[in-house]
Amino acid sequence: MPRNVLHLLFFVGIIGGKVEAICEVPGQAVGVTVNNYQLVNSLVVNWKAPTGNVSNYNVTITGDVNRTLQNTSTQVTFTNLLPGRNYTSTVQTISGSCNSPITTVTAATYPTPPRNVTFITIGANTITLSWVEPMNMTGVIKSYNITYYWNASSHITVTSNSSIVTLPSLKSGHNYTITVVTVGVQGTIACEPATSLESDFIFCVLKLEQTGWLSELLQIQSADKCHITIYSYSHVLITREFAFDGNERLMYDDKYPTPPGKITFITTGRNTITLCWIEPVNMTNVTYNITYYWNVSSPITVKSNSPNITLLSLKSGSHYTITVVTVGDRGYLSTPVSRFVFTQPLPVNLPQYFNVTSTSVSLNWTKPNEYQSSYTYRVQTNVTSSSTLIKNIMVTNQPATIVNLTPGQTYTFLIYTRTADNVTESDSVSLTTCTVPGQAVTVKVHNDQSVNSLEVNWAPPIGIVSNYNVTITGDVNRTLQNTSTQVTFTDLLPGRNYTVTVQTISGSCNSPITTVTATTYPTPPGNVTFTTIGTNTTTLSWVEPVNMTGVPKSYNITYYWNADSHITVLSNSPNATLRSLKSGSNYTITVVTVGARGYQSIPVSRSVFTKPLPVNLPQTLKVTSSSVSLNWSRPNESHSSYTYRVQTNVTSQSMINNTIVTSESASIVNLTPGQTYTFLIYTRAADNVSESEPVSLTTCTDFTVKKSASQTKQQSVTSAPFTGCNGRSPPS
Repeated sequence: MPRNVLHLLFFVGIIGGKVEAICEVPGQAVGVTVNNYQLVNSLVVNWKAPTGNVSNYNVTITGDVNRTLQNTSTQVTFTNLLPGRNYTSTVQTISGSCNSPITTVTAATYPTPPRNVTFITIGANTITLSWVEPMNMTGVIKSYNITYYWNASSHITVTSNSSIVTLPSLKSGHNYTITVVTVGVQGTIACEPATSLESDFIFCVLKLEQTGWLSELLQIQSADKCHITIYSYSHVLITREFAFDGNERLMYDDKYPTPPGKITFITTGRNTITLCWIEPVNMTNVTYNITYYWNVSSPITVKSNSPNITLLSLKSGSHYTITVVTVGDRGYLSTPVSRFVFTQPLPVNLPQYFNVTSTSVSLNWTKPNEYQSSYTYRVQTNVTSSSTLIKNIMVTNQPATIVNLTPGQTYTFLIYTRTADNVTESDSVSLTTCTVPGQAVTVKVHNDQSVNSLEVNWAPPIGIVSNYNVTITGDVNRTLQNTSTQVTFTDLLPGRNYTVTVQTISGSCNSPITTVTATTYPTPPGNVTFTTIGTNTTTLSWVEPVNMTGVPKSYNITYYWNADSHITVLSNSPNATLRSLKSGSNYTITVVTVGARGYQSIPVSRSVFTKPLPVNLPQTLKVTSSSVSLNWSRPNESHSSYTYRVQTNVTSQSMINNTIVTSESASIVNLTPGQTYTFLIYTRAADNVSESEPVSLTTCTDFTVKKSASQTKQQSVTSAPFTGCNGRSPPS
C-alpha cells in the first residue's frame, strides 16, 4: 500500500499477551492564515487539511489573551480578544496519540478608535485638540494619524504619539474636517475614525438657542460638522447649516433624506472594492449615489438600490475616496458620508536572490505592474521549516539585504508591495533559499602510524548542519557522508599522500570546502637476506614492502656492533653493502622503509657476525707416529670470544677430524703412523658459526721405528717446503 495512503501502521508483538499499535506522525496543517477582518476583538484562523488521518486540531492563541481550542473543521474563531495587540496562533494536527509539527502564524487585532475629541483652543491659524485614549488600549504601543482639510482635494496628515496635538498654519475662517484614527501594531488602523464633531455641535446648538429654534425641536437626531439633522413635533426633517464666520443659512424641507450610516469595506481587491453601509435612519427602500475617484478630476458615480455595492475596474494600489449619499424624493440628496481606502497593489515581478552569504541574503525584483512612486515594499523573513516569522523590513526601492541570519538555515522571503497608507499590501511573492552553511573548522587528519587508515576530525561550525561530505582522493578515492564530526577512512594504501576535503551540507546548500593533506605510513621491508658476509663488508637484500611497488620510497639501514656507535646509510633499492666493518663482530642491522613525508615503517632487524681474520704464524710443534701438535698467533682484530676450529684432512682423501680449541694451540691425536695430513685452522666468532678463511699446514706422522733426535728436530721445522716424510716423497 502506498505510504501516502497508509497513515496508521500496526506493529504487532506479544508483550504479556497484549497487542500494541503505533501511529505515524500526522500531516502538518498547511496554508495557515489568520484574518482580523478589521475587527478589534477577534481573529479567524483558517488552514487546509493535510493528507492522511486527522482526529482533530489543537489551535492555540498566545499574547495578552491565551487560549486553546480543539476543532475538527479547518477554521477557528477566537473572540473576546484585546484590541491593537499582536497574537501568535499555532495549529497542530492530532491523530490518535500522535501529534504533527506545529505551524505558527502571527496576526494583530485592529485598534479601537479614539474617543471624545475635544477642542482645547481654536485660533485664527491653529487648533489644539485632544481625545480620550482608545477603549482597552491603555499601555499598548500605538500612535494616531490626524487628517485635516478645508478643501477635500488637499488633505494633510500628521502623526502623534500622544493624545493631544496642535495643528498649525491653518486658513482662518474656514470649516476644517478633522479626523483622528488609532494606528496599532503592524500598521493596523482603527476602522472607525473619531471626527471632530463636538465643538461644531456645541457651536450649532448655541446658534439654534439664539434663534429660538431649539425649544421647538423634539430631539437632535445626528450631527455632522455644522449640519444638524433634527425632528420637530410634526416630523418635518430640517437641516440647519452654520459657517465659522458667523453667517448662517437656514434650509428646511419635508423631503430631505437622512444620510447613510457608517461605511464598511467588506473586501478590498486589486481592481474591486465591495462596501456596505447602515441604512439611513427612518428610511427604507431608498436608492444611493456612490461617487468614487482616485484622481479628483475624474470622479465616477454609480447607483445602488441596496446598502452595498461592488466597484469594478479600479486602479490597483490607488487611494480612492468613496462617498455615499441617500437619494430621496424629488432627487433630493442627503449629506454625504465618505471614507477612503487603498486598493490592493499588484505583486512584484521576477523576484530573485543573489549574493547569498552565511549570514545574509540579498533580494531583487522588478517593479509591479501599474507601479506608483509612493509604493514601498515589505520583506518578511520566515524560517521555512516552522513558518516562524523572524524579521520584517521595509524598503523604498529594490534590492533588499536581509542580515543577521543563521548559517545553513533555510528561509522563505515574502515580498509585499505596500501602498502609501503603509497598510494595504499586495499578495506576497516568495523566494526560498538557505544561507551558506558554516565551514568546518580546525580540520585535522591523524594516521596514528597506520599503513591503511586515516582519521579525520573537525569542530562543528556555527549554524544549521544537515551532514558533512568528507572526501579522500589519491590512490584511493572515496566519499563518506556523516552527521558527526569524525570520519575514518580504511583500506587505504601505504606510504601514499592523500587529500581530504570536508564540506558542510545544510538542505540544498553547501559550505566552502576545507582541504587538508595527509599520508599513510609505509609498510616494512620483507625478509632480510645476507648475500655475502666478509671480514669488513656485508651485502644484504630484502623483499620490497607490501603494496608499495612503484611507490617512491627509500630505506634507512642502521647497523652497529657497539650499541653506542650506530651508523645509518640510505638506499634507494632493496639491497645495500655495508663497508668498513669490524671483523669477527656481531652486527645488529635494522632496515626501515622511508615513505612520503619521511614517514618510517616499523623496523625489520637481523644480526650477523662478520668473518674473523685468519690466524697468524701457524706451525707444527711436535710430530709423533700418532699425533701432531700445532700452534699459531692470534689473528688481527682478535676478540676474547674467539675460538678456533682445527680441521684434519687426509691429504689425499677427506676430513677425518674436527677439533675446537679456545687457545692458540691444538694437539691432534689418534693419527696413523707415516700418514700425511693437512691441518686447516679457522678463527671462529662468538656465534660458533662465522669463521675466517683457513690457514693450512701439511705434515706426516712418524714411522713406527724410533728415529734419532736429529731427525725429529728436522721434521719440526716448518719453514722449509714440505717434501715428504724422512726424505721420501709424500705418498701418492
